[in-house]
Amino acid sequence: MARQRIIATPEEFDERVNAYAKSRTKEEPMTITGMALALGFSSVVTLYEYEKKPEFKRSVKRARTLVENAYEKRLHAHNPTGAIFALKNMGWSDRQDIGIEAVATPTRIELVSPDREKVVNAELKHGSNTDTVTTQVNSAVLAPKG
Repeated sequence: MARQRIIATPEEFDERVNAYAKSRTKEEPMTITGMALALGFSSVVTLYEYEKKPEFKRSVKRARTLVENAYEKRLHAHNPTGAIFALKNMGWSDRQDIGIEAVATPTRIELVSPDREKVVNAELKHGSNTDTVTTQVNSAVLAPKG
């Protein structure tokens, strides 16, 4: 025997959501659990189960968006920590854009062959996407070791 639905139609669902939204105040804002209780559900799980039913999908999404909007408005309050936490649980995330600007100064490298007969001067130029290396080989006979 199938369990009888608590709310029979999307229209009834929307009416209950609207009544809950109108009853909220600044001191008692909308919450997901408050919404579930106002709809007559014993837990938020039932709210999420209604979202799986095609005829209720839009209504549940709207109800959740109303609650999300209430949390979003609280971001402008003196202490928005609770709202930030709630929004993160609703899929929001922190994002930091960090820009680093480097000064383009070439790096000079001098390589000497083991026999000390060749010196390679390299200059590393830093670009935006790639680094380019310019080399110059100097054949020179250096004084023998020691």
